[in-house]
Amino acid sequence: MKAAPTLFALALVSSIARGGVWYVDHDNCPGPGSGSKEDPFCSIGQAISVAAYRDLVLVAPGLYHESLVIENVTLRSDRDLDPATVDTSPYDTIIDGSTTALSPTLWCLGSRSTVLEGFTIRGGTGMWLLSHPYLEALGRGGGILSFGSPTIRGNIIRDNDLRQNVGSVNRAWGAGIFCNAGSPLIQNNVFYRNTTAYDPSAGGMGYGGGLCCDAGAAPTIINNTFCENAATSGGGIWCEAGASPVIVNTILWKNDAANGPEIEDPFLCSSVTFCNVRGGWPGRGNIHALPAFVEPAAGDFHLLSFSPCRDAGLDLGGPAPPSTDFEGDPRSATDIGADEFHAHLYFTGDPSPGATLAAKITGTPGASPVLLAMGSGVLQQPTALPPYLGSWWLDGPYVFIVLGPMPAAGCTTLGLLLPVSPPSYCVPLQAIVREQITNPCIIHAK
Repeated sequence: MKAAPTLFALALVSSIARGGVWYVDHDNCPGPGSGSKEDPFCSIGQAISVAAYRDLVLVAPGLYHESLVIENVTLRSDRDLDPATVDTSPYDTIIDGSTTALSPTLWCLGSRSTVLEGFTIRGGTGMWLLSHPYLEALGRGGGILSFGSPTIRGNIIRDNDLRQNVGSVNRAWGAGIFCNAGSPLIQNNVFYRNTTAYDPSAGGMGYGGGLCCDAGAAPTIINNTFCENAATSGGGIWCEAGASPVIVNTILWKNDAANGPEIEDPFLCSSVTFCNVRGGWPGRGNIHALPAFVEPAAGDFHLLSFSPCRDAGLDLGGPAPPSTDFEGDPRSATDIGADEFHAHLYFTGDPSPGATLAAKITGTPGASPVLLAMGSGVLQQPTALPPYLGSWWLDGPYVFIVLGPMPAAGCTTLGLLLPVSPPSYCVPLQAIVREQITNPCIIHAK
């Protein structure tokens, strides 16, 4: 680990004083609800419409088909809707903009007091303007359109598509995020399968499959993972003339573009350090090495134990370093990318009744025992479970499954067949890896 330059410390912000708290839970639909914890709104838009400056909006897991504008509020997913704790749920708290034609899924405006945290952002098609007399269409921001200096952290930004044939000639920028002017903080996000990859011979150009930095934008891009995004130029990131992005501790791998598959910076305006860039990139601490993800084909970008990204990042230091990764695991030796290798429990697959999921546990190779526990509920407050280290969240009675020593890759997988009925239920899980208790993982089957 290296000491951090001052500019990174200045770019990071500590927690801010907040005003009121509003609650959203899709399970309360058709609602409309009052926004209290006992009677939450059933849509995020309802909460945003009443939220005041620096209010906190907590969103329970669920699928929300909405296109939203947030400004100077904190919008955060939270499994237990508790404002005193940060328990985000990016995998199963989804904002899907596909039902709103030609619009970003989210508009993020304002200053650092605008915070977007802990969601999957998908299905956006961007803001489009039609220019006459040539019928040239200009599109920006599929998933997120950023104006100003918001904080965008701990999200999965995927499957946003800016390939919209609006005019005779189509040009588009930033399928995942389009940064207009301002200095947004973009931290601990996964950018996956966003595209603005036009065929130039068909009258189109797309810039920045994952992210586009427009002229005047100065984003700080810390500990993100860009994979399988596509564009005509800048499959991962595109930098326009006059932009000044600072990119650190970030993975750019297997993105696709005719020009600059990972980064396209024709005006040499970016600062890229301590990043893993496929094909290499000039800058202090940069590497070019296969990241060793758990299962990238399934959108699983957790690091395996032998990943060259482990301990290869820059320790940002300062008064408010990124102390956790995109799932809330502690950052200790600072890995490159959105994930910090740590004892962690999660699942992949569609959590619907009758489906088969893959429960995955990461941890130190050879660690034993590895136990997966299923509880009957979740405690209001965690308890200790001697001699193990960490907080135990499951309520008994329990079912324990012994999985044996952790494999050399640092990840073990168990298939879980969910019951067909009832139509909606929760499965509380937690794991133990040797002496370490992992995070709780709540499967919301619906």
